Amino acid sequence: MESLDRVEETFAVVDRFDNDFFAEIEIRKPKIYRRDVDPLHDYTEEFFKMRFRFSKSTVMHVILPRVIDSLQSETQRGLPISPLCQLLTALRFYATGTFQIVHGDMMHISQSTVCYIVKRVSRALALLMPEFIKFPANLRKTKEEFEKLGCVGRAPGLKNIVGAIDCTHIKIKKPRGIVHTEQYRNRKDGGYPCTRYLLTPISNPTTPQEERYNRVQIKARNSVERLFGVWKRRFPCLQIGLATKLSTTANIIVACAVLHNIAVEVNDGFEDDDDTGF
Repeated sequence: MESLDRVEETFAVVDRFDNDFFAEIEIRKPKIYRRDVDPLHDYTEEFFKMRFRFSKSTVMHVILPRVIDSLQSETQRGLPISPLCQLLTALRFYATGTFQIVHGDMMHISQSTVCYIVKRVSRALALLMPEFIKFPANLRKTKEEFEKLGCVGRAPGLKNIVGAIDCTHIKIKKPRGIVHTEQYRNRKDGGYPCTRYLLTPISNPTTPQEERYNRVQIKARNSVERLFGVWKRRFPCLQIGLATKLSTTANIIVACAVLHNIAVEVNDGFEDDDDTGF
């Protein structure tokens, strides 16, 4: 996918600067070839979902078939890690957001291998973006749902609304050793302007009509705010922050969005998930 390739190329340039800045001699650790963990059989359905955020059926029959070809090893040298084990390792990383070495210990895989797996699986999932992140096909139904969503008492909701826009911040490792490193410092912007195609709240309402409009607008807009909350609770790596390279970080974010929409599509809820998608 050309758009994903361009993003990766841009971030790869920054990553190379980062690597040069922190160039160190790494002590090579002996490889671990234990493959005695089988979560599909060792874990109950409830425990499996708590750790990997999806049911066994969704992992085996929905997610894995779409990425298995990208995760196959070209050779059988060194007891390659199976596509399923790679997928579960990445899902475990998304589901906790703690240090990668912890996940390596849990899955009996070294830290360096976990890093590679997260990078590989995230890219494979991000490539599914055109299939799972797209505009609704039935705009009439979408407009009707937004109008119902914005109802306040007897007052109708806003008409002809096809989506709600907002942003969320995800903490990442600030690149070092490059000229524009300050561009990656988090700064809150001033919000969105009100236009003929984008409706925003009225800053200082002075009439009952303006106050009613604000209440209706806020009810419709809250759907996307709830979505970000559900998304980050399901994948805490987005809440805690990502210390991966920028090229991998971008793919992790897209991968988690793809996974959320897959969950919505197959009705595989988690805790207080709703049916809101990207």
